[in-house]
Amino acid sequence: MYEAIKQYMREYYDDEHLAMLLAHAEDGKLTYHSCCCFIGVSTADHALKESCSVDAPHYYAAKGMKKSLWHKIPALKDPLRYNVAVQAEQEFVYCGIGSDRDAVRRSILIPLIREEMARRACANNSPAPQPAEPEPAEVVIA
Repeated sequence: MYEAIKQYMREYYDDEHLAMLLAHAEDGKLTYHSCCCFIGVSTADHALKESCSVDAPHYYAAKGMKKSLWHKIPALKDPLRYNVAVQAEQEFVYCGIGSDRDAVRRSILIPLIREEMARRACANNSPAPQPAEPEPAEVVIA
């Protein structure tokens, strides 16, 4: 399930942008209709935002397209990336059901991001990043 999302993360996210995606999702700011959506974060060249225009050049690049300045019509630059991006974006859109669709999307995506981080850590023989644990409370014995 969510094979296109997994493939897009594996093939088109570097470690830095994958960490940014996880933080953005955990902060509750990852939404669908934004240049900082699941697809757009992979090439984001600015601080991630909860809501911004999908007309950003980095969003087109994330989908394997380039925006023609003359006609202002996107042109296909990387057909393979485009196909995977479109499939992953459709999975991301349609996994959100209910009244807070973006919250549902984030709840599905966060474990997939962690899974990809763990896969990379295993491939590199290094430990996967773990969620921060709260500091234990100090115990005072009277």
